[in-house]
Amino acid sequence: TRHQLCTTLDTSNSVFNNMNGMLQQFKGILSFEAGKYALRIEAESDDTEQISDIATSSDTGYTIGTELNHRYITDDNIIGSIKVSDPGPKKSYNTVSSTIIDPGNKFEGKQVSFYESNFLKADKNIVKSGNFGQPSVHNYYNARINVENYLKRSRYQMKVNFTLGPRGLLLIAGDVISITYSKFGWNQKQFRIENLNFKTNCTVDVSASEYDDSFYTITAPTLESNQIPDSRTPVAYSL
Repeated sequence: TRHQLCTTLDTSNSVFNNMNGMLQQFKGILSFEAGKYALRIEAESDDTEQISDIATSSDTGYTIGTELNHRYITDDNIIGSIKVSDPGPKKSYNTVSSTIIDPGNKFEGKQVSFYESNFLKADKNIVKSGNFGQPSVHNYYNARINVENYLKRSRYQMKVNFTLGPRGLLLIAGDVISITYSKFGWNQKQFRIENLNFKTNCTVDVSASEYDDSFYTITAPTLESNQIPDSRTPVAYSL
């Protein structure tokens, strides 16, 4: 099972806050759709790079798509400019550790670590360590999946905010969108929507974070993938 958790609920917190605390342990998203909250799980995106079945109507002369991809966004769709925030290399890691409570060991702490040799090479063999908290996860393999995901995400931390016209009303929080924006040289750069603000004038404010398919790949456990190298001795393992 890819996602498992065992948590303690704080009854002094609201149901919504308790639910969000659990969702964070397995990248779950509560999306408000048609007046109800729907549970969605972050996963590898389907293809957002093409608008399928493009055709031209002989009656109107307009180009139409039999399956319009409203997640494909270009300069012309964006009202105003895009605001970008990026913490840069200081918040990117090549090694991440986490401590989970292990029921099989009298609920003692158990360390789960993961490092990526290619990231270490890119960082000139300087170990950059991060820590990831997952208090509701007790299964080693689930914890390892989360740690690997967190490590890979740390290399893609750009966030964007922009406004769309009425086509933005078709978007849902959690969707992966593809942005082509000539000012930044982006050609179908992908982001996952984190928040949507629907306005009374039919425009939509979009907040999204950088996305890459590699977030959801799972590396088979090896001795090297769990061993953190000594920063004084440059080491590059092959995973």
